[in-house]
Amino acid sequence: MNKSLKSASAVQPTPGRFGLIGGVGPDASSDLYMRVVAAYQARMRGAYPDVVMHSIPLPSRLEQAFVRGYFDAAEETEVDRLLTQSLDVLEGSGASCVGLACNTLHTYLRPLVRNRGIELLDMVDAALCRLRDSGHRRVLLLATAATVRSGLYSDRADEFGLEIVTPDEAGQDVVQTVIMDLLRFAKPDGPVAAMREFAATLPADVDAVLYGCTDLTALRDHDIFAVPVVDSLSCLTDVCVDFLSREVAAATPETAAAAAFESRSTDASGASDSANLVAHSG
Repeated sequence: MNKSLKSASAVQPTPGRFGLIGGVGPDASSDLYMRVVAAYQARMRGAYPDVVMHSIPLPSRLEQAFVRGYFDAAEETEVDRLLTQSLDVLEGSGASCVGLACNTLHTYLRPLVRNRGIELLDMVDAALCRLRDSGHRRVLLLATAATVRSGLYSDRADEFGLEIVTPDEAGQDVVQTVIMDLLRFAKPDGPVAAMREFAATLPADVDAVLYGCTDLTALRDHDIFAVPVVDSLSCLTDVCVDFLSREVAAATPETAAAAAFESRSTDASGASDSANLVAHSG
């Protein structure tokens, strides 16, 4: 057994400590962190969440490889090594759960988490739950070529009563270009204009669009599509906050009472569906 894994496994998880695998990419990781903090404070009467982040030192060639849609064997081995190292750090810090603000790398992360004493807050499952619970049925997936080819969403869609459709070759090229432009820290004007032109070709029977790449989250405040847009990063945020607040509430009676009060208030207003997302996340 790997020495670092032995040492990490010996550490007892701290209830409500969130391990964030960062660096893929930095913007999405920091966005997820800030969203979790804000939503957790709203839920837990101003308290801050317990978060540990490990930023993966991802070489740019690997980032470009998974955006374009394929890894060679050596690159896959390197990705596994980097994710394993990050999991060792986070598990060794006492994190009880882990999240990653990158859809594509969930393909590699899922099997690495299975035999560990740490819960994966799965962004893909969270997004599929949101789509199903919102009543959508036929969904256009916008994501990297790697995510599309991996079947991360399409292979599970039937379980959630969904049909996932993807752009044709020309449309996927547009999506790839938009993602790469956003990765290069370009102003959103160009990507927004390109996506609006693409939106004009949206099939009539699609009832929602899924941003299955967290870099596309930068477009969430722009009115681009005529149908609802589900942002996978927002879905992961809800799952994180629900999981963390429940763990903290269970560990501390006084917090439990406050959380129960907030939960009743939220339920009465109908403002949150995050409990449903956690209930169905894998």
